[in-house]
Amino acid sequence: MCAASATSCIDSRAAPASPAFTRRVAITRSHLKTLLRILISIALLGAIVWVLGGVRELASHLLRLQPGLVIAVLGILTLDRALMAYKWALLLKDRGIHVPFVRAMTAYCSSAVWGLLLPSSLGADAIRAYAIARRERLDAKPIVASIVVERVVGFFSALVLAIASLGILTARASLGQETVVAWGLAVAMMLAGFAAVYASMSRWVAAFLYDRLLYRARHHRIILKVRALHESYRTFTTSRKTLVRFFALSLVEQLIPILELWLIAHAMGLGVGFLTLVASLPLALLFARLPISFDGIGVFEGMFILLMSLGGITGAQAAAIAVVSRILGPIAYLPWWLADYTFQRQALAAARSAGPNPPPGGFPITGG
Repeated sequence: MCAASATSCIDSRAAPASPAFTRRVAITRSHLKTLLRILISIALLGAIVWVLGGVRELASHLLRLQPGLVIAVLGILTLDRALMAYKWALLLKDRGIHVPFVRAMTAYCSSAVWGLLLPSSLGADAIRAYAIARRERLDAKPIVASIVVERVVGFFSALVLAIASLGILTARASLGQETVVAWGLAVAMMLAGFAAVYASMSRWVAAFLYDRLLYRARHHRIILKVRALHESYRTFTTSRKTLVRFFALSLVEQLIPILELWLIAHAMGLGVGFLTLVASLPLALLFARLPISFDGIGVFEGMFILLMSLGGITGAQAAAIAVVSRILGPIAYLPWWLADYTFQRQALAAARSAGPNPPPGGFPITGG
Protein backbone atom coordinates (compact mmCIF):
# COMPACT_ATOMS: atom_id res chain seq x y z
CA MET A 1 0.00 0.00 0.00
CA CYS A 2 2.96 2.31 0.68
CA ALA A 3 5.02 1.12 -2.30
CA ALA A 4 3.92 3.97 -4.58
CA SER A 5 4.89 6.60 -2.09
CA ALA A 6 7.42 5.01 0.23
CA THR A 7 8.99 8.30 1.24
CA SER A 8 5.73 9.95 2.25
CA CYS A 9 4.68 6.81 4.13
CA ILE A 10 7.94 6.74 6.09
CA ASP A 11 7.67 10.45 6.79
CA SER A 12 4.12 10.08 8.09
CA ARG A 13 5.18 7.25 10.37
CA ALA A 14 8.16 9.18 11.69
CA ALA A 15 6.23 12.40 12.20
CA PRO A 16 5.94 13.27 15.91
CA ALA A 17 2.54 13.65 17.51
CA SER A 18 1.20 17.18 17.58
CA PRO A 19 1.12 19.05 20.93
CA ALA A 20 -2.68 19.11 20.79
CA PHE A 21 -2.80 15.32 20.39
CA THR A 22 -0.33 14.85 23.26
CA ARG A 23 -2.47 17.07 25.51
CA ARG A 24 -5.59 15.10 24.61
CA VAL A 25 -3.85 11.82 25.47
CA ALA A 26 -2.64 13.24 28.81
CA ILE A 27 -6.14 14.52 29.65
CA THR A 28 -7.66 11.15 28.74
CA ARG A 29 -5.18 9.32 30.99
CA SER A 30 -5.92 11.75 33.81
CA HIS A 31 -9.66 11.17 33.42
CA LEU A 32 -9.14 7.41 33.42
CA LYS A 33 -7.08 7.60 36.63
CA THR A 34 -9.77 9.72 38.26
CA LEU A 35 -12.47 7.30 37.14
CA LEU A 36 -10.45 4.38 38.49
CA ARG A 37 -10.06 6.08 41.87
CA ILE A 38 -13.79 6.81 42.01
CA LEU A 39 -14.55 3.16 41.24
CA ILE A 40 -12.11 2.04 43.95
CA SER A 41 -13.81 4.35 46.45
CA ILE A 42 -17.23 2.98 45.51
CA ALA A 43 -15.95 -0.59 45.81
CA LEU A 44 -14.37 0.06 49.21
CA LEU A 45 -17.51 1.77 50.54
CA GLY A 46 -19.61 -1.11 49.23
CA ALA A 47 -17.32 -3.59 51.00
CA ILE A 48 -17.63 -1.61 54.24
CA VAL A 49 -21.44 -1.60 54.04
CA TRP A 50 -21.40 -5.34 53.31
CA VAL A 51 -19.14 -6.04 56.31
CA LEU A 52 -21.38 -3.90 58.52
CA GLY A 53 -24.42 -5.86 57.36
CA GLY A 54 -26.23 -2.80 56.01
CA VAL A 55 -26.68 0.79 57.11
CA ARG A 56 -29.49 0.40 59.66
CA GLU A 57 -27.23 0.51 62.73
CA LEU A 58 -25.16 3.27 61.15
CA ALA A 59 -28.29 5.37 60.55
CA SER A 60 -29.44 4.82 64.14
CA HIS A 61 -26.21 6.39 65.41
CA LEU A 62 -26.54 9.34 63.01
CA LEU A 63 -30.06 10.06 64.24
CA ARG A 64 -28.74 10.53 67.81
CA LEU A 65 -26.62 13.58 66.89
CA GLN A 66 -26.99 16.46 69.35
CA PRO A 67 -27.22 19.83 67.51
CA GLY A 68 -25.33 21.73 70.20
CA LEU A 69 -22.25 19.53 69.93
CA VAL A 70 -22.49 19.58 66.14
CA ILE A 71 -22.15 23.39 66.27
CA ALA A 72 -19.12 22.95 68.51
CA VAL A 73 -17.59 20.58 65.95
CA LEU A 74 -18.13 23.16 63.19
CA GLY A 75 -16.29 25.67 65.35
CA ILE A 76 -13.38 23.26 65.79
CA LEU A 77 -13.24 22.63 62.03
CA THR A 78 -13.08 26.37 61.45
CA LEU A 79 -10.31 26.64 64.05
CA ASP A 80 -8.41 23.89 62.25
CA ARG A 81 -8.54 25.77 58.93
CA ALA A 82 -7.65 29.02 60.67
CA LEU A 83 -4.49 27.43 62.09
CA MET A 84 -3.63 26.06 58.63
CA ALA A 85 -4.09 29.50 57.06
CA TYR A 86 -2.01 31.14 59.82
CA LYS A 87 0.82 28.63 59.31
CA TRP A 88 0.78 29.17 55.56
CA ALA A 89 0.85 32.94 56.06
CA LEU A 90 4.00 32.45 58.18
CA LEU A 91 5.76 30.73 55.27
CA LEU A 92 4.64 33.42 52.85
CA LYS A 93 5.79 36.16 55.23
CA ASP A 94 9.20 34.51 55.41
CA ARG A 95 9.41 34.95 51.63
CA GLY A 96 8.45 38.62 51.93
CA ILE A 97 4.83 38.02 50.89
CA HIS A 98 2.35 39.61 53.28
CA VAL A 99 -1.13 38.16 52.84
CA PRO A 100 -3.86 39.28 55.26
CA PHE A 101 -5.17 36.45 57.42
CA VAL A 102 -8.75 36.77 56.14
CA ARG A 103 -7.50 36.55 52.56
CA ALA A 104 -5.45 33.42 53.36
CA MET A 105 -8.40 31.89 55.21
CA THR A 106 -10.85 32.44 52.37
CA ALA A 107 -8.37 31.06 49.84
CA TYR A 108 -7.73 28.01 52.03
CA CYS A 109 -11.40 27.18 52.64
CA SER A 110 -12.48 27.99 49.09
CA SER A 111 -9.82 25.68 47.65
CA ALA A 112 -10.94 22.97 50.09
CA VAL A 113 -14.49 23.19 48.75
CA TRP A 114 -13.35 23.11 45.13
CA GLY A 115 -10.98 20.28 46.07
CA LEU A 116 -13.97 18.07 46.84
CA LEU A 117 -14.46 17.81 43.07
CA LEU A 118 -10.82 16.95 42.39
CA PRO A 119 -9.14 13.53 42.70
CA SER A 120 -6.32 14.67 45.02
CA SER A 121 -5.31 17.51 47.31
CA LEU A 122 -2.89 18.76 44.65
CA GLY A 123 -5.79 20.28 42.75
CA ALA A 124 -6.91 22.23 45.80
CA ASP A 125 -3.33 23.40 46.39
CA ALA A 126 -3.08 24.61 42.80
CA ILE A 127 -6.33 26.58 43.17
CA ARG A 128 -5.05 28.16 46.40
CA ALA A 129 -1.72 29.16 44.84
CA TYR A 130 -3.41 30.59 41.75
CA ALA A 131 -5.93 32.55 43.81
CA ILE A 132 -3.28 34.32 45.90
CA ALA A 133 -0.87 34.89 43.01
CA ARG A 134 -3.58 36.34 40.79
CA ARG A 135 -5.22 38.58 43.39
CA GLU A 136 -1.99 39.90 44.88
CA ARG A 137 -0.28 40.21 41.49
CA LEU A 138 2.65 38.13 42.77
CA ASP A 139 5.15 35.71 41.32
CA ALA A 140 3.65 32.24 41.72
CA LYS A 141 6.97 30.44 42.33
CA PRO A 142 7.47 31.35 46.03
CA ILE A 143 3.77 30.73 46.68
CA VAL A 144 3.90 27.26 45.15
CA ALA A 145 7.19 26.61 46.97
CA SER A 146 5.57 27.53 50.29
CA ILE A 147 2.78 25.00 49.61
CA VAL A 148 5.35 22.31 48.83
CA VAL A 149 7.14 23.04 52.12
CA GLU A 150 3.77 23.03 53.88
CA ARG A 151 3.03 19.57 52.48
CA VAL A 152 6.45 18.17 53.35
CA VAL A 153 6.45 19.44 56.94
CA GLY A 154 2.80 18.43 57.32
CA PHE A 155 3.65 14.89 56.24
CA PHE A 156 6.42 14.61 58.81
CA SER A 157 4.23 15.96 61.61
CA ALA A 158 1.54 13.42 60.62
CA LEU A 159 4.17 10.69 60.59
CA VAL A 160 5.40 11.65 64.08
CA LEU A 161 1.86 11.47 65.45
CA ALA A 162 1.27 8.16 63.62
CA ILE A 163 4.37 6.72 65.29
CA ALA A 164 2.99 7.92 68.64
CA SER A 165 -0.24 6.08 67.79
CA LEU A 166 1.76 3.00 66.99
CA GLY A 167 3.43 3.30 70.40
CA ILE A 168 0.04 3.38 72.12
CA LEU A 169 -1.17 0.33 70.18
CA THR A 170 2.06 -1.49 71.06
CA ALA A 171 1.71 -0.63 74.75
CA ARG A 172 -1.85 -1.98 74.67
CA ALA A 173 -0.64 -5.14 72.90
CA SER A 174 -3.30 -4.51 70.25
CA LEU A 175 -1.14 -5.42 67.24
CA GLY A 176 -0.08 -8.89 68.34
CA GLN A 177 2.33 -10.58 65.96
CA GLU A 178 2.13 -7.66 63.52
CA THR A 179 4.00 -5.32 65.90
CA VAL A 180 7.44 -5.92 64.37
CA VAL A 181 6.11 -5.48 60.82
CA ALA A 182 4.30 -2.25 61.75
CA TRP A 183 7.37 -0.73 63.39
CA GLY A 184 9.56 -1.82 60.49
CA LEU A 185 7.28 -0.03 58.04
CA ALA A 186 7.18 3.07 60.26
CA VAL A 187 10.98 3.27 60.51
CA ALA A 188 11.38 2.63 56.78
CA MET A 189 8.86 5.36 55.96
CA MET A 190 10.61 7.83 58.28
CA LEU A 191 14.06 7.09 56.80
CA ALA A 192 12.74 7.29 53.24
CA GLY A 193 11.05 10.60 54.04
CA PHE A 194 14.22 12.10 55.50
CA ALA A 195 16.26 10.90 52.52
CA ALA A 196 13.76 12.39 50.05
CA VAL A 197 13.69 15.76 51.84
CA TYR A 198 17.48 15.89 52.10
CA ALA A 199 17.79 15.14 48.38
CA SER A 200 15.20 17.77 47.46
CA MET A 201 17.01 20.42 49.52
CA SER A 202 20.55 19.46 48.47
CA ARG A 203 22.40 21.87 46.21
CA TRP A 204 24.57 19.00 44.92
CA VAL A 205 21.56 16.88 43.97
CA ALA A 206 19.95 19.85 42.22
CA ALA A 207 23.13 20.54 40.23
CA PHE A 208 23.45 16.87 39.27
CA LEU A 209 19.81 16.70 38.22
CA TYR A 210 19.66 19.81 36.05
CA ASP A 211 23.28 20.08 34.84
CA ARG A 212 23.87 16.40 34.09
CA LEU A 213 20.77 14.22 33.92
CA LEU A 214 18.69 16.91 32.21
CA TYR A 215 21.61 18.66 30.46
CA ARG A 216 20.25 18.30 26.93
CA ALA A 217 16.85 19.66 27.95
CA ARG A 218 18.19 22.36 30.29
CA HIS A 219 16.92 25.18 28.06
CA HIS A 220 13.46 23.70 27.61
CA ARG A 221 10.70 25.97 28.86
CA ILE A 222 9.24 23.40 31.26
CA ILE A 223 12.64 22.45 32.70
CA LEU A 224 13.48 26.11 33.28
CA LYS A 225 10.21 26.64 35.15
CA VAL A 226 10.68 23.50 37.26
CA ARG A 227 14.23 24.52 38.12
CA ALA A 228 13.14 28.02 39.12
CA LEU A 229 10.43 26.54 41.34
CA HIS A 230 12.90 24.06 42.84
CA GLU A 231 15.35 26.86 43.62
CA SER A 232 12.58 28.87 45.28
CA TYR A 233 11.71 25.78 47.36
CA ARG A 234 15.37 25.29 48.36
CA THR A 235 15.64 28.83 49.71
CA PHE A 236 13.61 27.68 52.72
CA THR A 237 16.75 25.89 53.97
CA THR A 238 17.88 29.27 55.33
CA SER A 239 14.64 29.71 57.31
CA ARG A 240 15.23 27.19 60.08
CA LYS A 241 13.51 29.24 62.78
CA THR A 242 10.38 29.57 60.65
CA LEU A 243 10.43 25.86 59.80
CA VAL A 244 10.78 24.82 63.46
CA ARG A 245 7.88 27.08 64.41
CA PHE A 246 5.85 25.75 61.50
CA PHE A 247 6.57 22.14 62.51
CA ALA A 248 5.51 22.79 66.13
CA LEU A 249 2.24 24.36 64.96
CA SER A 250 1.71 21.42 62.59
CA LEU A 251 1.94 19.00 65.51
CA VAL A 252 -0.73 21.03 67.33
CA GLU A 253 -2.84 21.03 64.19
CA GLN A 254 -2.63 17.22 63.95
CA LEU A 255 -4.33 17.00 67.36
CA ILE A 256 -7.38 19.08 66.34
CA PRO A 257 -9.01 16.34 64.19
CA ILE A 258 -8.75 14.01 67.19
CA LEU A 259 -10.71 16.49 69.30
CA GLU A 260 -13.18 16.91 66.44
CA LEU A 261 -13.93 13.19 66.16
CA TRP A 262 -14.07 12.81 69.94
CA LEU A 263 -16.79 15.48 70.04
CA ILE A 264 -18.63 13.83 67.14
CA ALA A 265 -18.62 10.53 69.03
CA HIS A 266 -20.03 12.17 72.14
CA ALA A 267 -22.60 14.05 70.05
CA MET A 268 -23.99 10.61 69.12
CA GLY A 269 -23.79 9.37 72.71
CA LEU A 270 -20.85 7.05 72.00
CA GLY A 271 -18.44 6.60 74.88
CA VAL A 272 -15.25 6.68 72.83
CA GLY A 273 -12.09 7.35 74.83
CA PHE A 274 -9.82 10.17 73.68
CA LEU A 275 -6.78 7.87 73.85
CA THR A 276 -8.53 5.37 71.57
CA LEU A 277 -8.82 8.07 68.92
CA VAL A 278 -5.19 9.11 69.45
CA ALA A 279 -4.21 5.49 68.76
CA SER A 280 -6.37 5.20 65.65
CA LEU A 281 -6.99 8.45 63.77
CA PRO A 282 -3.41 9.52 62.90
CA LEU A 283 -2.66 6.12 61.36
CA ALA A 284 -5.93 6.15 59.39
CA LEU A 285 -5.21 9.66 58.10
CA LEU A 286 -1.70 8.64 57.09
CA PHE A 287 -3.04 5.71 55.04
CA ALA A 288 -5.67 8.01 53.49
CA ARG A 289 -2.82 10.06 51.96
CA LEU A 290 -1.96 7.16 49.65
CA PRO A 291 -3.13 7.90 46.07
CA ILE A 292 -5.44 4.90 45.90
CA SER A 293 -9.00 6.20 46.00
CA PHE A 294 -10.80 9.47 45.32
CA ASP A 295 -9.87 11.91 48.14
CA GLY A 296 -9.02 8.92 50.35
CA ILE A 297 -12.71 7.93 50.49
CA GLY A 298 -13.01 4.30 51.44
CA VAL A 299 -9.35 3.97 52.44
CA PHE A 300 -9.72 6.26 55.46
CA GLU A 301 -13.05 4.77 56.52
CA GLY A 302 -11.79 1.20 56.21
CA MET A 303 -8.58 1.84 58.18
CA PHE A 304 -10.42 3.88 60.79
CA ILE A 305 -12.98 1.11 61.37
CA LEU A 306 -10.21 -1.49 61.60
CA LEU A 307 -8.08 0.48 64.05
CA MET A 308 -11.02 1.55 66.20
CA SER A 309 -12.07 -2.08 66.48
CA LEU A 310 -8.80 -2.69 68.34
CA GLY A 311 -10.16 -0.35 71.02
CA GLY A 312 -13.49 -2.14 71.28
CA ILE A 313 -15.49 0.23 69.04
CA THR A 314 -17.95 -1.46 66.69
CA GLY A 315 -17.76 -1.01 62.94
CA ALA A 316 -21.08 0.86 62.79
CA GLN A 317 -19.97 3.28 65.52
CA ALA A 318 -16.64 4.01 63.83
CA ALA A 319 -18.33 4.37 60.43
CA ALA A 320 -20.86 6.84 61.86
CA ILE A 321 -18.07 8.99 63.29
CA ALA A 322 -16.24 8.99 59.94
CA VAL A 323 -19.39 9.81 57.95
CA VAL A 324 -20.30 12.79 60.15
CA SER A 325 -16.75 14.10 59.90
CA ARG A 326 -16.91 13.88 56.07
CA ILE A 327 -20.20 15.81 56.00
CA LEU A 328 -19.38 18.55 58.52
CA GLY A 329 -16.07 19.52 56.87
CA PRO A 330 -17.56 21.12 53.73
CA ILE A 331 -20.36 22.71 55.80
CA ALA A 332 -17.77 24.51 57.93
CA TYR A 333 -15.90 25.76 54.85
CA LEU A 334 -18.93 26.96 52.87
CA PRO A 335 -19.27 30.41 54.57
CA TRP A 336 -15.65 31.16 53.70
CA TRP A 337 -16.18 29.92 50.17
CA LEU A 338 -19.10 32.35 49.85
CA ALA A 339 -16.94 35.15 51.24
CA ASP A 340 -14.27 34.28 48.68
CA TYR A 341 -16.86 34.33 45.89
CA THR A 342 -18.07 37.74 47.06
CA PHE A 343 -14.51 39.04 47.10
CA GLN A 344 -13.97 37.81 43.54
CA ARG A 345 -17.10 39.65 42.40
CA GLN A 346 -15.82 42.84 44.05
CA ALA A 347 -12.39 42.41 42.47
CA LEU A 348 -13.94 41.88 39.04
CA ALA A 349 -16.09 45.00 39.43
CA ALA A 350 -13.02 46.97 40.52
CA ALA A 351 -11.08 45.71 37.50
CA ARG A 352 -13.80 46.83 35.13
CA SER A 353 -13.99 50.27 36.69
CA ALA A 354 -10.18 50.62 36.72
CA GLY A 355 -9.91 49.87 33.00
CA PRO A 356 -7.19 47.84 31.28
CA ASN A 357 -4.38 48.98 33.62
CA PRO A 358 -5.26 48.35 37.28
CA PRO A 359 -2.93 49.70 39.97
CA PRO A 360 0.32 47.72 40.53
CA GLY A 361 -0.72 46.72 44.03
CA GLY A 362 -3.73 44.78 42.73
CA PHE A 363 -7.41 45.42 42.93
CA PRO A 364 -8.90 47.29 45.87
CA ILE A 365 -10.73 45.09 48.36
CA THR A 366 -12.88 45.51 51.40
CA GLY A 367 -11.96 44.04 54.76
CA GLY A 368 -8.99 41.81 55.52
